Amino acid sequence: MTIYRSFPETAYLEQVYSELGVVLPDGVRRSFDDVRGFHHSIVRNRLRYLSEEIGEIERRLADREEERTRLGNELSATLRTLQEGGALDGLTARQQLLAQKQATLAALRKQHETALALESSQREIAEQRATLQATLKADIEERASQTREAILMFTEFARRLYGGERDAYLLIDAGAHSLEITPHVDSGDSLGINRMVIFCLDLTAAVICHRHGRGPDFLVHDSHLFDGVDERQVAEALTLAEEVCTREGLQYVVTLNSDVLEQVRLLGALWQAAPIEPKLDDRYEEGGLFGFRF
Repeated sequence: MTIYRSFPETAYLEQVYSELGVVLPDGVRRSFDDVRGFHHSIVRNRLRYLSEEIGEIERRLADREEERTRLGNELSATLRTLQEGGALDGLTARQQLLAQKQATLAALRKQHETALALESSQREIAEQRATLQATLKADIEERASQTREAILMFTEFARRLYGGERDAYLLIDAGAHSLEITPHVDSGDSLGINRMVIFCLDLTAAVICHRHGRGPDFLVHDSHLFDGVDERQVAEALTLAEEVCTREGLQYVVTLNSDVLEQVRLLGALWQAAPIEPKLDDRYEEGGLFGFRF
């Protein structure tokens, strides 16, 4: 590093004063000499200090270069030792395993955040569900007269079919997810009785909806509803449907197999004019049954 020495120049002052016609006394000249000497002394001291600082910095740089070279040699020797002993491959494998574990950890943290958000959402949903359930209960209470009408009608129909031997009721309540309507007749898991529970509920719904102008003026049942039902119960159910629909101004339509129809006829459940017996033939292109020709 090069240091440039520069001292303040004062000789030009005498020339300037001479050109101006000003004679400087000896005291002034001595003052200039003193100032010049003072400045020279300051510059020398500064130059000496900077030279010493530069030398110290250069020594430190040389020391650090030597230290860097030494550490590089040690690192190379260590890597060669690891490579020769197979430890470097182990280190690489451990690093890969660490990267996998870190990725798994990041995924688990994401899942945890998602679970916390989901838990918060579930709490909100539970609160909203409780509010809706309370609202639904209040609505059921406001419609107490209609629900009571349906409950009494269902009980009446069930007792008409089974008398007082079996406990029968219709439960209407606000469930956790929706309105719960539970028809029940003690059945002991009897398929026939369970089918008649559906019959009574359908007939109750048809009558209630028709009375209040919210449903059609007919009720249709397929023959599958009466599968597994005793013939006497089928006859009693058809008689009940005929009486209720006549009274309420409804039309009841049911499909029955011919053998079941003969049995209920023998029990007096149907008028002779009530059945509609279809006549099927395949003499024409539009003939057949449900699009099939025989």
